Amino acid sequence: MAKLQLKTVTPKKYVIYSPLKSIKYAISGIKLAFAREKNLSIQAGLILMISFANILFELPNYWIVINLFAGFQVLAFELLNTAFETLCDVVDGKFNYEIKAVKDIAAGAVLVFSFLWLMLIIYQVYLVVGQIF
Repeated sequence: MAKLQLKTVTPKKYVIYSPLKSIKYAISGIKLAFAREKNLSIQAGLILMISFANILFELPNYWIVINLFAGFQVLAFELLNTAFETLCDVVDGKFNYEIKAVKDIAAGAVLVFSFLWLMLIIYQVYLVVGQIF
């Protein structure tokens, strides 16, 4: 009976961790997601418009922070959703009910946080209308 021998593989070159390289890859991923998903551009535009409106109507600074936090959370969920959808398409290019469930659940996460952001926006509009009248 032959004895099983395990091979140990040693890397030929050691890779030094580079935070700048990690940031470069992350920015590349964000650019790719923006190119693939129109929703990301729309949501980023909404973040800018609402932040500008908060400044224009002189709402307290904490509303700008709350708006930015909620808006960027929606963007983060949308990026994760895009990653899930891309991965699912690579795993199984044909229609598959389980893959559809994964995509729908990831899209649902975006929708849930988008509703929270929408409620915050509606409340901010209420505050602005209260200032006017």
